[in-house]
Amino acid sequence: MSIKSDILKVKAAATVLSTVSCEIRNAALESVAKALEENKEEIFKQNAKDLENAEKSKSIRLEEYKELREKREPVRGGLLAGKLLVDVLEADLVEAM
Repeated sequence: MSIKSDILKVKAAATVLSTVSCEIRNAALESVAKALEENKEEIFKQNAKDLENAEKSKSIRLEEYKELREKREPVRGGLLAGKLLVDVLEADLVEAM
């Protein structure tokens, strides 16, 4: 399953839940809570993998930025022409966070 398909399912479920009674919504929420509790070990395991991968990615990215900074490669066209490529990439990364 992809994240996009999961989001679409959640949106569809939210639409349905908005039309049902409070009792049914509470039962659905309790079901979700139970599923989270039953799967928490796997959730934590996958989260740890995500954090590990993020750290590896950060290490690689910092090394690449170091190399780009040494090359002093400029952006060659567009609105950012003349700026150092590494500065543009770092700024873009910070904005995304």
